[in-house]
Amino acid sequence: MPHLTRGLRAALTTAAAASLAVGVLTSTAAAQPSTARAGIAGTLPAWATASARMSSPVTSGTVAARVYLAGQDPAGLAAFAVAVSTPGNALYGRYLTPAQVMARFGPTKAQVKAISGWLTQAGLTVTQVQDEMGGYVAVQG
Repeated sequence: MPHLTRGLRAALTTAAAASLAVGVLTSTAAAQPSTARAGIAGTLPAWATASARMSSPVTSGTVAARVYLAGQDPAGLAAFAVAVSTPGNALYGRYLTPAQVMARFGPTKAQVKAISGWLTQAGLTVTQVQDEMGGYVAVQG
């Protein structure tokens, strides 16, 4: 490139930098997560079809449901599970007993009472309470 003038070199350098910037901006924009919702293949129950939708609310009959309990620290439980499963972590292999997990991460009596009370005030009847990890409050109404 010894025969290029200073002005031509500057123009080529600017053009190259501009095309690089456009490429970087385009790839950055493409990497941004989409805010639109999309279904995940294979996760829709077979019974959940458009023809099974009800256009009006149910006004007769009985409906049963379960409200699952998240526990007192779901994020802490997830972090602990990662820690005890990661070689090199100080907690690696230091598992908790079921009683320790329940005491540290399980739903509290106050949480179960609050959920049961809310459901009862909503006109539902509490039929069963499983207050352990992964537990639920079953209702009907």
